[in-house]
Amino acid sequence: MLHPNLKSFNHAPHKKYYAEVLLKSEFDKYQQFEQQQLLSNNNNMNILIYWNNNKSLYPILTKIAQRLLAILATNIRVERLFFDSGNTITSHRTRLQTSKVDQLLFIHRNISTLKELFPPSIEQLTKRKITILQ
Repeated sequence: MLHPNLKSFNHAPHKKYYAEVLLKSEFDKYQQFEQQQLLSNNNNMNILIYWNNNKSLYPILTKIAQRLLAILATNIRVERLFFDSGNTITSHRTRLQTSKVDQLLFIHRNISTLKELFPPSIEQLTKRKITILQ
């Protein structure tokens, strides 16, 4: 149970509103001016250089882009991938093609997201239930 003071975070609603207005105006400005230039330029532009060059025009959007485009400085994801690939490629499955291994690893890593995007139908759920009960 939350403390009554923590149930509402509207301690400074005017600041939240001001931040939303700033972000919306900056985003509208970006859409008006930059979309036309992005479409006319070639598609080989480096997005990191773009945001670095335009950080004074779009300071809020630049911070968002930096957070979204940041590269993690750890090996944990790579180590997990190697671990998963070791579980996928076993002595019984040595003839798997690399494309099939890539697909299996992708599905394994993204199974929860895939389930959210493509939930099973009611027929599939009832079939599973019947199979489990038998």
